[in-house]
Amino acid sequence: MITVIGANTIDYFSYSKRLPNPGETMVGDEMMIGPGGKGANQAVAAAKLGAPVCWLSKVGELDRYKDMILDGVKKVGIDTSAVEETAGVFCGAGYVMINSETGQNCIIVLHGANKEITPAYIDAHKEKILGAKICMAEFQIPVETAKYALAMAKENGVTTLCNPAPAAAIDDDFLSVIDIITPNEVEARDITGIEVADEKGAAKAAEYFHSRGVKNVVITMGSRGAYVSENGRTKMIPSYQVKAIDTSGAGDCFNGALAYALHEGADLFAAAEYANAAAAVSVCRKGTMDSMPTKEDIEAFLQSVK
Repeated sequence: MITVIGANTIDYFSYSKRLPNPGETMVGDEMMIGPGGKGANQAVAAAKLGAPVCWLSKVGELDRYKDMILDGVKKVGIDTSAVEETAGVFCGAGYVMINSETGQNCIIVLHGANKEITPAYIDAHKEKILGAKICMAEFQIPVETAKYALAMAKENGVTTLCNPAPAAAIDDDFLSVIDIITPNEVEARDITGIEVADEKGAAKAAEYFHSRGVKNVVITMGSRGAYVSENGRTKMIPSYQVKAIDTSGAGDCFNGALAYALHEGADLFAAAEYANAAAAVSVCRKGTMDSMPTKEDIEAFLQSVK
């Protein structure tokens, strides 16, 4: 089982031929509302590929769209028995502006009920962590909760995967309980202080993490691909060149697919190659949670690029 401890959001999308400049008001082309949030997206990405997934999170009682999130997660077979509703607050929210010509985006996230995912909540549902093969966490929940949950998992022999997004300070004690860390190039730079503009920079950032006890590092670098470093072996895995229409959720898709492949027994390099393919499919679709591909989608894509 893969246990995902992570956020959910109601995502509000606007599409336009370019992104507005500061102080500018412009008319967009399309808008959409859909379920999302890093944890929910990653859980759905892994579950749609066939992994057994349990999701730990909180939704807001005040939010009229909370059932959109719960329905989106439940319909792919995810165990939501530990998800709780918090009174007096809204769900998290993501406000996403997308350049419809390039697929690039900028996003503002509000935490909402996700702030209530506390160590006490983790304690109340620790059996979901102790029974997992892989435990994942990200930083749209409180960082101290992510650390607490992954430390619990690590202590009990569960493989830990941390997607440190959005970037936040991580102390050495936290890094020591992470088996696999998966920042993108911006998050790697913000955490390590090392510019990650190319493979050389990624190698230096990976060494920073290794020197602090993280054995496995995967740095996603957008259209350049993913830099993977494990036990002295490194490889730059190129991305697939596709016409992106919406890159929102691509990193979550990558992480969920990576976890799925590892759960199925792939090594880190093969898992990252598979995750690259999954992300390539996702950026050709609109939305976040709704863009996550199935195993059949990925197989068809890989056949098309042979």
